[in-house]
Amino acid sequence: MSLKSTHFSVLCILLLIVAGVFYAHIWKNAPLSAPDTAGYVEVADDLRDGKLDELHDRVPGYPVLLLATHSLAPSRTLFLTQLSLYLLSVLLLAVFLDNAGISRRFIILFLLLSLLPPSVVNTAYMLTETLAAFLITAGAIALFWWFRNGRTPALILSGAAFAFSALVRPTYQFLFIMLTGILLIFPLFSHTGRKRMVCAAISIFFSSCLVLGGFSLYNRQNSNYFGLSPMLGFSLSTKTVRVIERLPDEYKDIRELLIRSRDSELIARNGSHTGVMFIWQTIPDLQRLTGLSKVELSKYMLRLNLLLIREAPIEYIVEVTRSLSTYWLPSTTDVSNFNSRTLQLLWTMIHFAVVALFFFVTLLISSFVLIIRWFPLEMKNRISVFLEPCRHLLLPFFISISIIAYTMAISTMVEAGSPRYRTPTDLLMFFALAIGVHFVTQVGSRSRRNEARLRRP
Repeated sequence: MSLKSTHFSVLCILLLIVAGVFYAHIWKNAPLSAPDTAGYVEVADDLRDGKLDELHDRVPGYPVLLLATHSLAPSRTLFLTQLSLYLLSVLLLAVFLDNAGISRRFIILFLLLSLLPPSVVNTAYMLTETLAAFLITAGAIALFWWFRNGRTPALILSGAAFAFSALVRPTYQFLFIMLTGILLIFPLFSHTGRKRMVCAAISIFFSSCLVLGGFSLYNRQNSNYFGLSPMLGFSLSTKTVRVIERLPDEYKDIRELLIRSRDSELIARNGSHTGVMFIWQTIPDLQRLTGLSKVELSKYMLRLNLLLIREAPIEYIVEVTRSLSTYWLPSTTDVSNFNSRTLQLLWTMIHFAVVALFFFVTLLISSFVLIIRWFPLEMKNRISVFLEPCRHLLLPFFISISIIAYTMAISTMVEAGSPRYRTPTDLLMFFALAIGVHFVTQVGSRSRRNEARLRRP
């Protein structure tokens, strides 16, 4: 696995080194703590003896990195490790693009987008996004290389990387199910052998079941909870915040407590004034009122939230729609803006241009691939001539957009839909954009050349 051209490989590596040195120099105070950091430090502290003594809100993937870098408090080792993991992710994707025959100008575009401050800024925080992005990228690249060369170790590595990404961010605990489905239906839209794809689907499915099932059984044995993290019931409260009043009178005491807490959050000084995140400050009061443990309370809140969603399905859809609009906003901070509103505006304009182009290319290629399946055989064979040079790009493209779509769905249907939740998939968005633009330009170019040939006397 290497870049095809020595000169181009040197250029790419130099660009990554310059970017690494620049960010290491400019972000001298990194890594910075965030409100969620304390939860990961707590798990890391519990893991010092090599095992978890209790069930935590946070999964152990990122705390393992904190321990490995001796970073229970912010340390430069952690920042430099995260920065290196991010740059390695960029390099892996760039190498694949070059070996897949993507035009150099689109690879340069991918690199520039990937190395902008808003894309790199997560490395400057003690949060899970960088490690999650690395594992997702590693899983995707390993799967793509298996698709190209058929090497079994790459497939095993892919399944393991996807599985361990869920131990960093539980959002990805059902990703293997979606990937299995994509691999099983992909032969319907390509010439790929069905048997080969079935083997890949089985490998990813069972490797994920082994890792995630094993950790869930560990929690079951030690804490009487089968799952990765007991947070689902609380997270779903972000979708029912505006319909709490619809709880039946049998839940009167809890209903009144939830309403008071939400209303207090709405008018809290320096708060978001949306009330969406009120549940996290309410958990101790709910435990005192109900006498339930956190695990039992999460299950109880899950039941209440599902009841509210059944009572107000339209309002739930409205909440998901609100989260969707928030989800695709730029994830910029003062660190990436360098405290400049002009730079913030520039990053925002670039972000929306990239997102718009990504959706356009995705819609164009997806529609084309779906529609061509229903064409008459003769027309399908003629069109296949134009597709042939780019056919090997379809699986990487659709796997990438499927991971992006999955992350979006879980983050907006269950969670608050913060732009931060999207950032682990931003590299895949830039990657899919490079493939998509190359695909469209190549098919268009071959089509124009064919028309010109037919017009010749």
